[in-house]
Amino acid sequence: MTVRNAAGVDCEVDPGMREEHPLVFATGNQHKVREFREICAALPLELKALADYPRVDAPPETGDTFCQNAMQKAVHACEQLDLPCCADDSGLSVPSLGGAPGVHSARFAGPSATDDDRNRLLLQRLENSSERAAYFTCAVVLVIGDEHLQNYAVASSPNALDWDLWRGRLWIWRGEATVFGEIVQKPAGEEGFGYDPLFYHSTSGSTFAQINMKQKNKVSHRGHAFRMMGRQLGFLFGVDS
Repeated sequence: MTVRNAAGVDCEVDPGMREEHPLVFATGNQHKVREFREICAALPLELKALADYPRVDAPPETGDTFCQNAMQKAVHACEQLDLPCCADDSGLSVPSLGGAPGVHSARFAGPSATDDDRNRLLLQRLENSSERAAYFTCAVVLVIGDEHLQNYAVASSPNALDWDLWRGRLWIWRGEATVFGEIVQKPAGEEGFGYDPLFYHSTSGSTFAQINMKQKNKVSHRGHAFRMMGRQLGFLFGVDS
């Protein structure tokens, strides 16, 4: 089976010859799960999502930063499931709006608003404005219980990989990536989700909704952050991610 690793290189993987390690992605967003699964396809992961564990209640998201929210979600899931977990928190920031929507990107137009509702509100806030610079940020966090590290290749030296021991029992790794662009005058494209139809990426020459998932994963904030996380997982598993 040919898969593309976290560095973007195609390689051959025999699915029958590798031990798969469990990892729960603490999200209810299946778009994100698909993006992460595609980027980390070369890793020996048994990837699950919160939908596979209905007993896990909704995690808190009360942080002031994307990293704080991602950590809350990953730790919350890890403590309830006693399994290695990861989480992300991402959003769009517009400097001319004081950084909004920022960490409130998913709730920008209210808790029950749709992507279309949020996009309409953003365009209303920027109506007649020439200052349309914006950036996407994605923070990612991996959380693994101390007792689980014995299953991994680098169990003896997690500190060497920038992991921190939290509360004496959970090993935590954090990463963050940012991509810059601008907000267009009206939505363009049918791919992606969220604010993708409004975010113009100059290197791609299009909005994120005008390119397919593989193209987007190469340049997006989540693509960069997920590859960072994939490399960390590869180090843990002792494989080339």
